[in-house]
Amino acid sequence: MKQNKIELVLIFCIIFAFGILISGEKKKTILISKITTSSKTRSINLEVFQDKLKSKIIEKFSSEYRVLTEDDLELFITQAEEIQKHGKDASKILSQIADARDSDEYISGKLFLENGKFKVLLNNISNSKLDNSLFTKSVVDISFDESELEHFVNEISIKILYPKYKMNFDSSVTKKISFVKENLVKEESKTFQIGDLVWGEFEGVLKWDEANSICLGKGMRLPTPEEVRHLSLLKSRYMTEPCCVYWTSLVLKKDDDYAYYINVNDGFGNYYHKELDNRVRCVKRNLN
Repeated sequence: MKQNKIELVLIFCIIFAFGILISGEKKKTILISKITTSSKTRSINLEVFQDKLKSKIIEKFSSEYRVLTEDDLELFITQAEEIQKHGKDASKILSQIADARDSDEYISGKLFLENGKFKVLLNNISNSKLDNSLFTKSVVDISFDESELEHFVNEISIKILYPKYKMNFDSSVTKKISFVKENLVKEESKTFQIGDLVWGEFEGVLKWDEANSICLGKGMRLPTPEEVRHLSLLKSRYMTEPCCVYWTSLVLKKDDDYAYYINVNDGFGNYYHKELDNRVRCVKRNLN
């Protein structure tokens, strides 16, 4: 039985390697880290969410991505050890495991029950092979009924790879929201004003401390989560281009190594380590 498992893994690795060769390395590799679930709740759907997500990504984007999970890598490592015990060369499998560890994108997060609904918090960290920098590519932060799992796994599989995708929430009620008119202050630098709040030009993709220092140096500050979320609802063209994840001024009280971001594509946010790179605009009040 064990021998059969080894043979199956070897076949899989050969197919995986062959796929790399014939694709000319055009495909990106995604590693889905373990998506944690609450130990306080019992649900079959909670346990199979990661497998469903993997299957849906493969189904939709297999021509663009190779998809692996931590469970896949653990199995490969176990089988590599078995091969080595029999005195055979496992270097090819180990090399492929190392390549998978150095994936182009990493999906991680957690799934739990909250107020009778599924709560999904996922992050996609992109690994730039040009300068070895990591940055937040996409974020998913939603709640839905357990009966809607299949629908939202489908939506999440797209959103987590393509931040600009507008998820279909299939809401029966849509509230109309009115906003203060957006006024352009300085066209060449793309600054703008909404109400009495002036938004500075796009500063680039920076770590939080660097972003905070730049804003303070200009006599401005990082915006609050509410201020960025307001622009998300407004769909301000100056925030969505470039898109999508912006730092805010909010720092986690329990651990000041983390600060809050908002994804202006959908208004959702979460805490991220300050050493990660996110987009930056500074703000100040117009006292005139």
